[in-house]
Amino acid sequence: MERQPTSEPMPTPTTTPMATPMVTPMATPTTTTTTTPVATEMITVNLSKRMGRKHTILDLRGERIVMGASGVYGVLGANGSGKSTWMRIMAGAMVATTGGVEFVTDAVPAVPTSSTSSVSVGYLPEDSFVVPELSVLEFLEFCAKLRRPDHVLTPATPATPLHEARRVMELCGLASYSETLCGKLSKGYRKRVGIAAALLYSPSVIILDEPSSDVDVSFRIFLHEIIRLMGCSSIVVVSSHLLDDMVELCDTVFILDGGRLAETVNLRVGGGVSSPLRGVQARDYLSGVYESVLRKSVGSGLASMFGGSVS
Repeated sequence: MERQPTSEPMPTPTTTPMATPMVTPMATPTTTTTTTPVATEMITVNLSKRMGRKHTILDLRGERIVMGASGVYGVLGANGSGKSTWMRIMAGAMVATTGGVEFVTDAVPAVPTSSTSSVSVGYLPEDSFVVPELSVLEFLEFCAKLRRPDHVLTPATPATPLHEARRVMELCGLASYSETLCGKLSKGYRKRVGIAAALLYSPSVIILDEPSSDVDVSFRIFLHEIIRLMGCSSIVVVSSHLLDDMVELCDTVFILDGGRLAETVNLRVGGGVSSPLRGVQARDYLSGVYESVLRKSVGSGLASMFGGSVS
């Protein structure tokens, strides 16, 4: 009798479980937010600007002009007196021949620096620049991206460039022109766009070169309110040839003549809290000082022309 083969059960394969890979959680990146120091003083020291070898267009050598932590300062002078040159140097848009502008900030230690990149500076040039092919909103958003300080982009204050562009548009009465191409704007409204760009992110130093030119009366009144408001927390410097602007806005007025500082006129006491000179009285006083400066300038010019003294 044949022996039947016995079928043995197949051994069950044993599977060794694969080791679970250890996943090390990635460290959450820490974003370092650098707070832009706030300028507490702006000091012009021994400043001059020469064009070519001999022609000096601004000569403040020997002068130390201090502009304090807050307030509105005026630069008054005739055409060619050096106003725009001084403003450009303050804004960092022009390099001085000698001396310069220093900023004292709230950083510790408070060491003066001549770099405008260390503080937030808003600048309106005399001739406002816009990109004609961009809409008002696109242009201001573009400017905000260029000027965006890191400390603004925190969870506590999520002021994106678009958000900030819309804010200054509302402030300057441009909300209804957001989609209008800058090239289609009138000269006055292009000036509004330039002022809005200068106010992006509320800089601690604001330089406005002839802000009241080419704007209508209603916006000029509104502009004065904006400048007064910014002057409560920022150093605001305004140049103008209009006495009314100086009287209505400024605590201190620097009168330039022939590129030199001719007079410093204080119109306020205690940062504008109390004023011995108001309204017509202040205008008459500043007008008298300015007229005296111009008379001296014209008299010395005639004297040099005719070789004698002119009274």
